[in-house]
Amino acid sequence: MFKFIVLMILLLFTYSVVSGFNGNEAVSADISKTDSAPDFHQVGYFKDDSKNHILTVRIPVTATKDQVEQYAKDQTNKEGHPASLYFFEDGSMIPVDGIMRAESLLAVNQLLYNTDGLSKWRFAFVRKQNGSTRMVDCAKYPESDLCRA
Repeated sequence: MFKFIVLMILLLFTYSVVSGFNGNEAVSADISKTDSAPDFHQVGYFKDDSKNHILTVRIPVTATKDQVEQYAKDQTNKEGHPASLYFFEDGSMIPVDGIMRAESLLAVNQLLYNTDGLSKWRFAFVRKQNGSTRMVDCAKYPESDLCRA
């Protein structure tokens, strides 16, 4: 019985770290509900001292690449501020607390790319420090270095 209880506690903890469940929905931010980004929800956010940003965003399965790219550009409109956005379709296991509580950019990337049970994201968007951008549809190009293997 004791082993069962410990196992359940570990499973609930793992779920809360990966999904961001904390007993309330205050963590999620319903931003940018516009014609170009209907029902997009930023659920995870990281920013370090060098102003690198990483966001995880929940999107509807019906979201188009154009909608996602416009949303990403709207969220990352400052040159000199690198940003990476990872777009997960509804129903995905999306990291929230792990990203928001990470102590470094490396820790966030390790969480995103190496956490068992985490869903693959559908789209990835990167804005480099010089302002150039790159967008990948991971369903079409899963071998891309921006996509989770």
